[in-house]
Amino acid sequence: MEGGHDALWLWTVMVFGIGSKRLWEMSDNFDSVEDFVSAVKNRSITGLTGQEYERADAVSIGDAEKILGVCSDRGQKYLCYESEGYPLQLKRIANPPAMLFYKGNLDFLHDKCLITVVGTRRPSQYSLEVTDKLCGELADRGFVLVSGFAEGIDQRVNLVSLEKGEGTVAVCGTPIDYDYPRGSGELKNKIAETGVVISEYYPTARFHSGSFSARNRISVGMSSGVLFIEARRESHGLDNYGHAVYQGKPVFVIPPHDIYDSRYFGQRDLLRNECQAVFGADDIVHAMADGKYFSMKYIRSEGKFDLPSEDSGFYSEQEKREATGRSSGKKHGKTEPEQTTVEKRSEYDFSGLDDTQSKICMLLKDKNMLVDEISAAAGLDISDTLALLTELEMEGAVRSLPGKMFGL
Repeated sequence: MEGGHDALWLWTVMVFGIGSKRLWEMSDNFDSVEDFVSAVKNRSITGLTGQEYERADAVSIGDAEKILGVCSDRGQKYLCYESEGYPLQLKRIANPPAMLFYKGNLDFLHDKCLITVVGTRRPSQYSLEVTDKLCGELADRGFVLVSGFAEGIDQRVNLVSLEKGEGTVAVCGTPIDYDYPRGSGELKNKIAETGVVISEYYPTARFHSGSFSARNRISVGMSSGVLFIEARRESHGLDNYGHAVYQGKPVFVIPPHDIYDSRYFGQRDLLRNECQAVFGADDIVHAMADGKYFSMKYIRSEGKFDLPSEDSGFYSEQEKREATGRSSGKKHGKTEPEQTTVEKRSEYDFSGLDDTQSKICMLLKDKNMLVDEISAAAGLDISDTLALLTELEMEGAVRSLPGKMFGL
């Protein structure tokens, strides 16, 4: 088939849409992207919509190659899902970006602990002061800070990292070279010098309001935890909490400056939902180091908080396989989300359950799983999966476990 591997992946994005789950649903039974593209073009695949077929006819592999050429001309790099260097953390989420476009260097993220920081575009003075102090402390301890690159707290997080001389990550909900937020081009370039600016949007792609929520699954997916600085109850940034729960990531929250001030009602509700209050960087360091939220081990080295390298002798062979995803299943390059094994049970009785409930229980036969993983494996929406798990828990068929896991 004509076209390079990257161009074929970009073609699928152009046909199914940026961030679309449909791409993964339709391609799941194919061993390679070449086979999948060929089946779509030859109309030998069932289940595609009329719109998808129309786009498949309208978009050529040559169109995708031209866009990749534009990326190169504008100094942007790109990775497809199967590229060497594609962030392993993102392969473990239910809907990973099929293509990533970036400026800067992704290599500096290796063996680092990333924290996504969430705030507001119009922060209070209290929140700005907390951001400067707390994020500075985290940067000093070797954490890599990730933001959604909106105005306000997001960009302040990136600036604090730069002032500390540390690399930082900006995940954009628009094409990288689009001037949003207005006048932020210089900051993007500074971030790219020591860190990385990332987007799943190619240069000529259109975006919409929903693009920013979709962006959040990437920033959370790359990270080991999420820190909320300031959020109203109606804040769109609270969907980061949903992504974190589905991905089994811890959520840290700065306590409100004033419990009666509506600017902090989002934080108040997160604390009511048993998220961890943070009174300093050490709270996050200790939570990570104590293994409170993670099976993966972290260590502190020379005052920094780093993930040990594979050849450090710190990991067992089992942990190395889990860390690299080599123990996970694979189809056309898509790594299945990491799962935690549990003792196998010899006897099961799923009588009385409907087909969908039985399917979920069968998935949990030998492994405890995150909601995000169950949803992806069962081919269900997150909301439907949560509803079914609640029903099964009430019936005594499944149980919720620490770390947002579920098991039989």
